[in-house]
Amino acid sequence: MITLDKEGRISINESNLVTGRTCIIGQSGSGKSYAVSVICEELCKAEVGFCIIDTEGEYSSLKQSFKVLIAGYSNDCDLSMRSITNLEALTEELITSNAPFILDVSEAPDQREAVELFSKALYKAADKIRKPYLLIIEEADVFCPQQGKTIDVISEVSRRGRKRGPGLMIVTQRPALVDKTILSQCNFQIIGKLTIEADLESVKPFFNKKFEVNKLPNLRPGEFFIKDSFEEKMTYFKPRLTPHKSVTPVIKDKSKPINEVVSKVAGFKPLSTDGLAVPRLINDLEIIKLANKLKHKNLPLIRSGEVVNNIQLNNLPLIELKVRVVNKLLFRKNHEELIICFDGLKPVVVNENYEDMFDLSGINGLSIKAVDALIALMRSDLTLKKLSKKIKLGEEPTKEVLRELFSRKYVTSVEKNGRTIYLSLFKNRIPRLKTMSTNQLKPSINCDLKIKPQLNMDSLRDIIKSINPKAEIVESKTIYYPFYELTFKNSKEELRTLMINAVTGKVR
Repeated sequence: MITLDKEGRISINESNLVTGRTCIIGQSGSGKSYAVSVICEELCKAEVGFCIIDTEGEYSSLKQSFKVLIAGYSNDCDLSMRSITNLEALTEELITSNAPFILDVSEAPDQREAVELFSKALYKAADKIRKPYLLIIEEADVFCPQQGKTIDVISEVSRRGRKRGPGLMIVTQRPALVDKTILSQCNFQIIGKLTIEADLESVKPFFNKKFEVNKLPNLRPGEFFIKDSFEEKMTYFKPRLTPHKSVTPVIKDKSKPINEVVSKVAGFKPLSTDGLAVPRLINDLEIIKLANKLKHKNLPLIRSGEVVNNIQLNNLPLIELKVRVVNKLLFRKNHEELIICFDGLKPVVVNENYEDMFDLSGINGLSIKAVDALIALMRSDLTLKKLSKKIKLGEEPTKEVLRELFSRKYVTSVEKNGRTIYLSLFKNRIPRLKTMSTNQLKPSINCDLKIKPQLNMDSLRDIIKSINPKAEIVESKTIYYPFYELTFKNSKEELRTLMINAVTGKVR
Protein backbone atom coordinates (compact mmCIF):
# COMPACT_ATOMS: atom_id res chain seq x y z
CA MET A 1 0.00 0.00 0.00
CA ILE A 2 2.94 2.33 0.64
CA THR A 3 5.05 3.75 -2.20
CA LEU A 4 7.33 6.77 -2.27
CA ASP A 5 8.01 9.27 -5.01
CA LYS A 6 11.51 10.35 -6.16
CA GLU A 7 11.81 12.79 -3.27
CA GLY A 8 10.89 10.20 -0.66
CA ARG A 9 7.36 11.49 -0.09
CA ILE A 10 4.41 9.20 0.37
CA SER A 11 2.26 8.05 -2.53
CA ILE A 12 -0.89 5.99 -1.96
CA ASN A 13 -2.09 2.87 -3.77
CA GLU A 14 -5.68 4.01 -4.40
CA SER A 15 -7.30 0.59 -4.88
CA ASN A 16 -5.86 -0.80 -1.63
CA LEU A 17 -6.77 2.35 0.23
CA VAL A 18 -10.37 2.42 -0.97
CA THR A 19 -11.06 -1.17 0.09
CA GLY A 20 -8.91 -1.16 3.23
CA ARG A 21 -9.06 0.17 6.76
CA THR A 22 -6.92 3.23 7.49
CA CYS A 23 -6.40 5.54 10.44
CA ILE A 24 -4.76 8.95 10.24
CA ILE A 25 -3.72 10.10 13.69
CA GLY A 26 -2.04 13.29 14.84
CA GLN A 27 -2.74 16.11 17.24
CA SER A 28 -3.83 19.48 15.97
CA GLY A 29 -0.96 21.07 14.12
CA SER A 30 0.62 17.79 13.01
CA GLY A 31 -0.49 18.18 9.37
CA LYS A 32 -3.25 15.60 9.69
CA SER A 33 -5.94 17.51 7.75
CA TYR A 34 -3.33 18.48 5.17
CA ALA A 35 -2.51 14.78 4.68
CA VAL A 36 -6.19 13.91 4.28
CA SER A 37 -6.53 16.61 1.63
CA VAL A 38 -3.52 15.26 -0.32
CA ILE A 39 -5.09 11.80 -0.28
CA CYS A 40 -8.41 13.23 -1.51
CA GLU A 41 -6.59 15.03 -4.32
CA GLU A 42 -4.89 11.79 -5.36
CA LEU A 43 -8.24 9.97 -5.34
CA CYS A 44 -9.76 12.74 -7.48
CA LYS A 45 -6.92 12.49 -10.00
CA ALA A 46 -7.34 8.71 -10.15
CA GLU A 47 -11.13 9.14 -10.56
CA VAL A 48 -11.74 6.97 -7.50
CA GLY A 49 -14.93 7.68 -5.54
CA PHE A 50 -14.95 8.73 -1.91
CA CYS A 51 -17.03 10.57 0.66
CA ILE A 52 -15.47 12.67 3.42
CA ILE A 53 -17.43 13.62 6.52
CA ASP A 54 -16.34 17.25 6.95
CA THR A 55 -17.10 18.49 10.46
CA GLU A 56 -15.54 21.94 10.04
CA GLY A 57 -16.15 22.86 6.38
CA GLU A 58 -12.40 22.77 5.69
CA TYR A 59 -12.29 20.58 2.57
CA SER A 60 -14.38 22.71 0.23
CA SER A 61 -11.24 24.05 -1.50
CA LEU A 62 -10.97 20.70 -3.32
CA LYS A 63 -13.71 22.05 -5.57
CA GLN A 64 -11.32 24.66 -6.97
CA SER A 65 -9.39 22.03 -8.94
CA PHE A 66 -11.62 18.97 -9.08
CA LYS A 67 -15.21 18.02 -9.80
CA VAL A 68 -16.41 17.51 -6.24
CA LEU A 69 -20.02 17.56 -5.05
CA ILE A 70 -20.59 19.31 -1.72
CA ALA A 71 -23.76 18.64 0.25
CA GLY A 72 -24.56 20.19 3.59
CA TYR A 73 -26.83 22.35 5.68
CA SER A 74 -25.97 25.84 4.46
CA ASN A 75 -26.74 27.89 1.37
CA ASP A 76 -23.13 27.68 0.17
CA CYS A 77 -23.35 23.96 -0.62
CA ASP A 78 -24.15 22.47 -4.05
CA LEU A 79 -26.85 20.30 -2.54
CA SER A 80 -28.97 20.96 0.54
CA MET A 81 -29.25 17.94 2.84
CA ARG A 82 -32.39 19.51 4.31
CA SER A 83 -34.23 18.93 1.02
CA ILE A 84 -33.09 15.34 0.32
CA THR A 85 -35.79 12.76 1.05
CA ASN A 86 -34.13 9.67 -0.46
CA LEU A 87 -30.60 9.18 0.85
CA GLU A 88 -30.31 5.71 -0.66
CA ALA A 89 -30.87 7.07 -4.16
CA LEU A 90 -28.18 9.69 -3.55
CA THR A 91 -25.61 7.22 -2.21
CA GLU A 92 -26.31 4.72 -5.00
CA GLU A 93 -25.65 7.45 -7.56
CA LEU A 94 -22.43 8.47 -5.79
CA ILE A 95 -21.06 4.93 -5.76
CA THR A 96 -22.15 4.16 -9.32
CA SER A 97 -20.61 7.38 -10.64
CA ASN A 98 -17.36 7.19 -8.59
CA ALA A 99 -18.22 10.71 -7.44
CA PRO A 100 -15.96 12.57 -4.98
CA PHE A 101 -18.39 13.80 -2.33
CA ILE A 102 -18.07 16.08 0.71
CA LEU A 103 -20.75 15.84 3.37
CA ASP A 104 -20.35 19.14 5.24
CA VAL A 105 -22.00 18.71 8.64
CA SER A 106 -20.45 21.85 10.13
CA GLU A 107 -23.89 23.53 10.14
CA ALA A 108 -25.97 20.40 10.83
CA PRO A 109 -28.44 20.69 13.73
CA ASP A 110 -27.17 17.32 14.98
CA GLN A 111 -23.87 16.19 13.45
CA ARG A 112 -24.03 12.70 14.87
CA GLU A 113 -27.55 12.07 13.56
CA ALA A 114 -26.62 13.43 10.11
CA VAL A 115 -23.55 11.18 9.90
CA GLU A 116 -25.45 8.13 11.12
CA LEU A 117 -28.27 8.49 8.58
CA PHE A 118 -25.88 9.06 5.68
CA SER A 119 -23.52 6.21 6.69
CA LYS A 120 -26.41 3.75 6.88
CA ALA A 121 -27.61 4.73 3.43
CA LEU A 122 -24.08 4.51 2.02
CA TYR A 123 -23.48 1.06 3.49
CA LYS A 124 -26.81 -0.21 2.19
CA ALA A 125 -26.06 1.15 -1.29
CA ALA A 126 -22.55 -0.35 -1.26
CA ASP A 127 -23.98 -3.72 -0.21
CA LYS A 128 -26.36 -3.55 -3.16
CA ILE A 129 -23.88 -2.34 -5.81
CA ARG A 130 -20.74 -4.09 -4.49
CA LYS A 131 -18.34 -1.47 -5.82
CA PRO A 132 -15.32 0.06 -3.99
CA TYR A 133 -16.01 3.42 -2.38
CA LEU A 134 -14.14 5.08 0.50
CA LEU A 135 -15.79 6.63 3.56
CA ILE A 136 -13.52 9.13 5.35
CA ILE A 137 -14.62 10.19 8.83
CA GLU A 138 -13.06 13.28 10.39
CA GLU A 139 -13.20 13.66 14.21
CA ALA A 140 -13.70 9.91 14.57
CA ASP A 141 -13.61 10.21 18.37
CA VAL A 142 -16.99 12.00 18.14
CA PHE A 143 -18.76 9.36 16.03
CA CYS A 144 -17.09 6.22 17.36
CA PRO A 145 -15.94 7.07 20.90
CA GLN A 146 -14.26 4.71 23.33
CA GLN A 147 -16.65 5.88 26.04
CA GLY A 148 -20.21 6.23 24.79
CA LYS A 149 -22.26 4.98 21.86
CA THR A 150 -20.48 4.25 18.58
CA ILE A 151 -22.53 4.67 15.41
CA ASP A 152 -23.33 1.03 14.65
CA VAL A 153 -22.85 1.23 10.90
CA ILE A 154 -19.29 2.59 11.29
CA SER A 155 -18.45 -0.39 13.45
CA GLU A 156 -20.05 -2.66 10.83
CA VAL A 157 -18.06 -1.09 8.00
CA SER A 158 -14.83 -1.48 9.99
CA ARG A 159 -15.47 -5.22 10.42
CA ARG A 160 -17.12 -6.25 7.15
CA GLY A 161 -16.80 -3.39 4.70
CA ARG A 162 -14.10 -5.00 2.53
CA LYS A 163 -16.59 -7.73 1.53
CA ARG A 164 -19.38 -5.22 0.94
CA GLY A 165 -17.50 -2.56 -1.01
CA PRO A 166 -16.86 0.52 1.12
CA GLY A 167 -13.47 1.17 2.63
CA LEU A 168 -13.01 3.16 5.81
CA MET A 169 -10.58 5.88 6.85
CA ILE A 170 -10.90 7.33 10.34
CA VAL A 171 -9.17 10.58 11.23
CA THR A 172 -8.58 11.77 14.79
CA GLN A 173 -6.33 13.91 16.94
CA ARG A 174 -7.24 11.93 20.09
CA PRO A 175 -6.76 8.17 19.44
CA ALA A 176 -7.23 7.49 23.16
CA LEU A 177 -10.87 8.56 22.77
CA VAL A 178 -11.62 6.34 19.73
CA ASP A 179 -13.36 2.95 19.96
CA LYS A 180 -10.43 0.53 20.26
CA THR A 181 -12.29 -2.21 18.39
CA ILE A 182 -12.54 0.04 15.34
CA LEU A 183 -8.99 1.34 15.75
CA SER A 184 -7.65 -2.22 15.88
CA GLN A 185 -9.27 -2.99 12.51
CA CYS A 186 -7.05 -0.42 10.79
CA ASN A 187 -4.32 -2.33 8.96
CA PHE A 188 -2.85 0.85 7.50
CA GLN A 189 -1.74 3.55 9.93
CA ILE A 190 -0.53 7.10 9.29
CA ILE A 191 0.62 8.52 12.63
CA GLY A 192 1.93 12.05 13.18
CA LYS A 193 2.90 14.11 16.19
CA LEU A 194 1.32 13.18 19.54
CA THR A 195 2.25 14.53 22.97
CA ILE A 196 -0.57 13.53 25.32
CA GLU A 197 0.38 10.43 27.32
CA ALA A 198 -2.95 8.63 26.87
CA ASP A 199 -2.76 9.08 23.08
CA LEU A 200 0.80 7.75 22.98
CA GLU A 201 -0.31 4.69 24.95
CA SER A 202 -3.20 4.05 22.56
CA VAL A 203 -0.93 3.82 19.47
CA LYS A 204 1.77 1.65 21.06
CA PRO A 205 0.20 -1.56 19.66
CA PHE A 206 0.92 -0.28 16.14
CA PHE A 207 4.68 -0.13 16.78
CA ASN A 208 7.14 -2.99 17.02
CA LYS A 209 9.79 -0.85 18.66
CA LYS A 210 9.14 1.28 21.73
CA PHE A 211 11.67 3.95 20.69
CA GLU A 212 9.52 4.77 17.65
CA VAL A 213 6.59 5.71 19.90
CA ASN A 214 8.94 7.94 21.87
CA LYS A 215 9.74 9.82 18.64
CA LEU A 216 6.14 10.93 18.13
CA PRO A 217 6.23 14.02 20.43
CA ASN A 218 9.22 15.36 18.46
CA LEU A 219 7.83 14.97 14.95
CA ARG A 220 7.54 18.18 12.93
CA PRO A 221 4.30 19.23 11.22
CA GLY A 222 3.88 17.05 8.13
CA GLU A 223 6.07 14.15 9.35
CA PHE A 224 4.34 10.79 9.77
CA PHE A 225 5.07 7.18 10.53
CA ILE A 226 3.46 5.22 7.68
CA LYS A 227 2.75 1.61 8.58
CA ASP A 228 0.99 -1.35 7.00
CA SER A 229 1.34 -5.14 7.12
CA PHE A 230 4.51 -5.12 5.03
CA GLU A 231 6.34 -1.83 5.43
CA GLU A 232 7.09 0.87 7.94
CA LYS A 233 8.55 4.26 7.03
CA MET A 234 8.82 7.76 8.42
CA THR A 235 8.13 10.29 5.69
CA TYR A 236 5.94 13.23 4.74
CA PHE A 237 3.19 14.10 2.28
CA LYS A 238 3.81 15.92 -0.97
CA PRO A 239 2.47 19.48 -1.45
CA ARG A 240 -1.23 20.07 -1.95
CA LEU A 241 -2.65 21.19 -5.28
CA THR A 242 -5.59 23.06 -3.75
CA PRO A 243 -5.46 25.79 -1.08
CA HIS A 244 -5.10 24.64 2.51
CA LYS A 245 -8.01 26.13 4.44
CA SER A 246 -6.94 25.06 7.93
CA VAL A 247 -4.53 27.86 8.73
CA THR A 248 -6.19 30.21 11.24
CA PRO A 249 -8.50 29.69 14.22
CA VAL A 250 -12.19 29.45 13.42
CA ILE A 251 -15.06 31.10 15.17
CA LYS A 252 -18.26 30.11 13.39
CA ASP A 253 -19.90 32.89 11.42
CA LYS A 254 -23.44 32.26 10.22
CA SER A 255 -22.84 34.24 7.04
CA LYS A 256 -19.73 32.18 6.13
CA PRO A 257 -20.34 28.58 7.18
CA ILE A 258 -17.13 27.25 5.64
CA ASN A 259 -14.34 28.96 7.56
CA GLU A 260 -10.65 28.34 8.13
CA VAL A 261 -9.50 26.01 10.90
CA VAL A 262 -6.16 25.83 12.76
CA SER A 263 -3.84 22.95 11.86
CA LYS A 264 -0.22 24.05 11.45
CA VAL A 265 0.61 24.76 15.09
CA ALA A 266 1.86 21.81 17.06
CA GLY A 267 0.31 20.57 20.25
CA PHE A 268 -3.13 22.05 20.78
CA LYS A 269 -6.79 21.82 19.90
CA PRO A 270 -8.58 24.67 18.11
CA LEU A 271 -10.19 27.23 20.39
CA SER A 272 -13.60 26.10 21.59
CA THR A 273 -16.40 28.68 21.60
CA ASP A 274 -19.19 26.52 22.94
CA GLY A 275 -21.37 29.24 24.46
CA LEU A 276 -20.50 28.57 28.10
CA ALA A 277 -19.74 31.25 30.65
CA VAL A 278 -18.78 31.75 34.26
CA PRO A 279 -21.98 32.65 36.15
CA ARG A 280 -22.21 36.19 37.49
CA LEU A 281 -22.44 36.65 41.26
CA ILE A 282 -23.66 40.26 41.14
CA ASN A 283 -27.12 41.08 39.79
CA ASP A 284 -28.39 44.31 38.17
CA LEU A 285 -29.68 45.85 41.42
CA GLU A 286 -26.44 45.12 43.24
CA ILE A 287 -24.38 46.65 40.44
CA ILE A 288 -26.38 49.92 40.66
CA LYS A 289 -25.73 50.07 44.41
CA LEU A 290 -22.06 49.38 43.76
CA ALA A 291 -21.92 52.14 41.12
CA ASN A 292 -23.39 54.66 43.57
CA LYS A 293 -20.78 53.73 46.16
CA LEU A 294 -18.00 54.12 43.61
CA LYS A 295 -19.13 57.68 42.89
CA HIS A 296 -17.99 58.71 46.37
CA LYS A 297 -14.49 57.34 45.78
CA ASN A 298 -11.70 59.10 43.96
CA LEU A 299 -12.14 57.35 40.62
CA PRO A 300 -11.38 59.37 37.46
CA LEU A 301 -14.17 57.75 35.45
CA ILE A 302 -16.96 58.51 37.92
CA ARG A 303 -17.93 61.94 39.25
CA SER A 304 -20.43 62.86 41.92
CA GLY A 305 -22.74 64.64 39.45
CA GLU A 306 -23.10 61.63 37.18
CA VAL A 307 -25.97 59.12 37.08
CA VAL A 308 -26.14 55.61 35.68
CA ASN A 309 -27.55 55.92 32.17
CA ASN A 310 -27.28 52.32 30.97
CA ILE A 311 -26.20 48.88 32.20
CA GLN A 312 -25.15 46.11 29.85
CA LEU A 313 -23.85 42.65 30.73
CA ASN A 314 -21.01 41.57 28.42
CA ASN A 315 -19.30 38.21 28.30
CA LEU A 316 -15.61 38.70 27.55
CA PRO A 317 -13.53 35.79 26.22
CA LEU A 318 -10.90 34.32 28.50
CA ILE A 319 -8.60 31.74 26.89
CA GLU A 320 -7.40 28.97 29.16
CA LEU A 321 -4.39 27.03 27.85
CA LYS A 322 -2.98 23.76 29.08
CA VAL A 323 0.76 23.99 28.51
CA ARG A 324 3.20 21.11 28.62
CA VAL A 325 6.78 21.93 29.64
CA VAL A 326 9.71 19.54 29.37
CA ASN A 327 12.06 19.96 32.32
CA LYS A 328 15.47 18.33 32.09
CA LEU A 329 16.50 16.62 35.30
CA LEU A 330 19.85 14.98 36.01
CA PHE A 331 19.18 11.60 34.38
CA ARG A 332 15.69 11.96 32.92
CA LYS A 333 13.10 14.35 31.56
CA ASN A 334 10.07 15.46 33.53
CA HIS A 335 6.89 16.61 31.78
CA GLU A 336 4.96 19.26 33.69
CA GLU A 337 1.48 20.41 32.69
CA LEU A 338 0.44 23.95 33.61
CA ILE A 339 -2.66 26.06 33.19
CA ILE A 340 -2.23 29.63 31.98
CA CYS A 341 -5.02 32.12 31.16
CA PHE A 342 -5.04 34.95 28.63
CA ASP A 343 -7.36 37.84 28.09
CA GLY A 344 -9.02 36.83 24.83
CA LEU A 345 -8.82 40.38 23.46
CA LYS A 346 -5.13 41.20 24.07
CA PRO A 347 -1.89 39.39 24.95
CA VAL A 348 -2.22 39.78 28.71
CA VAL A 349 -1.91 36.94 31.22
CA VAL A 350 -4.76 37.05 33.74
CA ASN A 351 -5.70 35.17 36.88
CA GLU A 352 -8.90 33.20 37.46
CA ASN A 353 -10.78 36.45 38.25
CA TYR A 354 -9.83 37.99 34.89
CA GLU A 355 -7.44 40.43 36.58
CA ASP A 356 -4.35 41.51 34.60
CA MET A 357 -1.15 39.86 35.78
CA PHE A 358 1.36 40.36 32.95
CA ASP A 359 1.10 42.42 29.78
CA LEU A 360 3.01 40.49 27.14
CA SER A 361 2.17 42.68 24.17
CA GLY A 362 5.72 43.98 24.23
CA ILE A 363 7.33 40.61 23.52
CA ASN A 364 4.90 39.67 20.77
CA GLY A 365 6.98 39.38 17.60
CA LEU A 366 10.37 39.25 19.31
CA SER A 367 12.64 36.33 18.47
CA ILE A 368 13.08 33.70 21.18
CA LYS A 369 16.72 34.70 21.73
CA ALA A 370 15.69 38.35 22.02
CA VAL A 371 13.26 37.38 24.79
CA ASP A 372 16.01 35.35 26.49
CA ALA A 373 18.31 38.37 26.35
CA LEU A 374 15.60 40.69 27.63
CA ILE A 375 14.87 38.41 30.59
CA ALA A 376 18.59 38.17 31.37
CA LEU A 377 18.97 41.97 31.30
CA MET A 378 15.88 42.45 33.46
CA ARG A 379 17.61 40.39 36.14
CA SER A 380 20.98 42.17 35.98
CA ASP A 381 23.05 44.60 33.91
CA LEU A 382 25.49 42.68 31.69
CA THR A 383 28.40 43.14 29.34
CA LEU A 384 28.21 41.72 25.83
CA LYS A 385 30.42 38.79 26.81
CA LYS A 386 28.31 37.86 29.85
CA LEU A 387 25.06 38.30 27.93
CA SER A 388 26.23 36.06 25.09
CA LYS A 389 27.14 33.42 27.67
CA LYS A 390 23.71 33.74 29.33
CA ILE A 391 21.77 33.25 26.10
CA LYS A 392 24.26 30.72 24.67
CA LEU A 393 25.13 32.66 21.52
CA GLY A 394 28.35 33.95 20.06
CA GLU A 395 29.11 37.63 20.49
CA GLU A 396 28.27 38.59 16.90
CA PRO A 397 24.78 36.93 16.97
CA THR A 398 24.24 38.54 20.40
CA LYS A 399 24.90 41.95 18.84
CA GLU A 400 22.11 41.18 16.33
CA VAL A 401 19.79 40.33 19.21
CA LEU A 402 20.69 43.59 20.95
CA ARG A 403 19.96 45.55 17.77
CA GLU A 404 16.49 43.98 17.76
CA LEU A 405 15.94 45.10 21.36
CA PHE A 406 17.38 48.58 20.72
CA SER A 407 14.93 49.02 17.81
CA ARG A 408 12.07 48.46 20.28
CA LYS A 409 13.75 50.74 22.85
CA TYR A 410 13.75 47.89 25.35
CA VAL A 411 17.45 48.22 26.24
CA THR A 412 20.09 50.89 26.53
CA SER A 413 23.83 50.92 27.19
CA VAL A 414 26.21 52.90 29.40
CA GLU A 415 29.99 53.09 29.63
CA LYS A 416 31.36 52.04 32.99
CA ASN A 417 35.05 51.60 33.82
CA GLY A 418 35.89 51.35 30.13
CA ARG A 419 33.28 48.65 29.47
CA THR A 420 29.91 48.80 27.72
CA ILE A 421 27.12 47.68 30.03
CA TYR A 422 23.66 46.83 28.71
CA LEU A 423 20.54 47.58 30.78
CA SER A 424 16.87 46.73 30.38
CA LEU A 425 14.28 49.49 29.85
CA PHE A 426 11.39 47.04 29.56
CA LYS A 427 8.77 48.02 32.14
CA ASN A 428 6.56 44.92 32.10
CA ARG A 429 7.45 41.75 33.92
CA ILE A 430 7.82 38.59 31.86
CA PRO A 431 6.47 35.67 33.90
CA ARG A 432 7.95 32.27 34.25
CA LEU A 433 5.56 29.63 33.01
CA LYS A 434 3.60 28.56 36.04
CA THR A 435 0.00 27.77 36.85
CA MET A 436 -1.87 31.09 36.66
CA SER A 437 -5.39 29.74 37.04
CA THR A 438 -7.21 27.09 39.02
CA ASN A 439 -10.31 25.01 38.49
CA GLN A 440 -12.37 27.88 39.89
CA LEU A 441 -13.28 28.59 36.28
CA LYS A 442 -16.37 26.44 35.97
CA PRO A 443 -18.54 27.35 32.99
CA SER A 444 -22.15 26.58 33.82
CA ILE A 445 -24.57 28.75 31.84
CA ASN A 446 -25.33 29.54 28.22
CA CYS A 447 -24.80 33.09 27.06
CA ASP A 448 -25.06 35.29 24.00
CA LEU A 449 -21.54 35.37 22.59
CA LYS A 450 -21.27 38.76 20.91
CA ILE A 451 -17.61 39.43 21.70
CA LYS A 452 -15.26 36.98 19.99
CA PRO A 453 -11.60 36.27 20.90
CA GLN A 454 -9.09 38.46 19.05
CA LEU A 455 -6.04 36.36 19.87
CA ASN A 456 -5.42 33.43 17.55
CA MET A 457 -3.48 30.28 18.27
CA ASP A 458 -0.50 31.38 16.16
CA SER A 459 0.10 34.44 18.36
CA LEU A 460 -0.51 32.50 21.59
CA ARG A 461 1.94 29.81 20.54
CA ASP A 462 4.55 32.45 19.70
CA ILE A 463 4.11 34.06 23.11
CA ILE A 464 4.35 30.76 24.98
CA LYS A 465 7.41 29.72 22.94
CA SER A 466 9.01 33.11 23.63
CA ILE A 467 8.66 32.60 27.38
CA ASN A 468 9.86 28.98 27.22
CA PRO A 469 10.98 27.34 23.93
CA LYS A 470 10.40 23.88 25.42
CA ALA A 471 6.73 24.55 26.14
CA GLU A 472 3.87 23.34 23.95
CA ILE A 473 0.15 24.09 24.05
CA VAL A 474 -1.67 20.76 24.32
CA GLU A 475 -5.21 21.99 24.90
CA SER A 476 -7.18 25.22 24.85
CA LYS A 477 -10.67 26.38 25.65
CA THR A 478 -12.51 29.66 25.63
CA ILE A 479 -14.51 30.57 28.73
CA TYR A 480 -16.74 33.65 28.72
CA TYR A 481 -16.41 35.84 31.77
CA PRO A 482 -19.14 38.33 32.81
CA PHE A 483 -18.48 42.07 33.04
CA TYR A 484 -20.97 44.90 33.48
CA GLU A 485 -20.49 47.84 31.16
CA LEU A 486 -21.89 50.88 32.97
CA THR A 487 -22.58 54.08 31.09
CA PHE A 488 -22.70 57.28 33.18
CA LYS A 489 -24.20 60.60 32.08
CA ASN A 490 -23.62 64.03 33.57
CA SER A 491 -25.62 67.27 33.36
CA LYS A 492 -23.91 68.14 30.05
CA GLU A 493 -25.13 64.90 28.50
CA GLU A 494 -21.54 63.64 28.40
CA LEU A 495 -21.21 59.85 28.57
CA ARG A 496 -18.57 57.78 30.33
CA THR A 497 -18.18 54.00 30.51
CA LEU A 498 -16.81 51.73 33.18
CA MET A 499 -16.27 47.95 33.24
CA ILE A 500 -17.02 46.14 36.50
CA ASN A 501 -16.28 42.47 37.13
CA ALA A 502 -19.67 40.72 37.61
CA VAL A 503 -18.05 38.07 39.83
CA THR A 504 -15.76 40.09 42.10
CA GLY A 505 -17.24 43.59 41.77
CA LYS A 506 -13.84 45.10 41.03
CA VAL A 507 -13.39 47.93 38.51
CA ARG A 508 -11.40 46.94 35.44
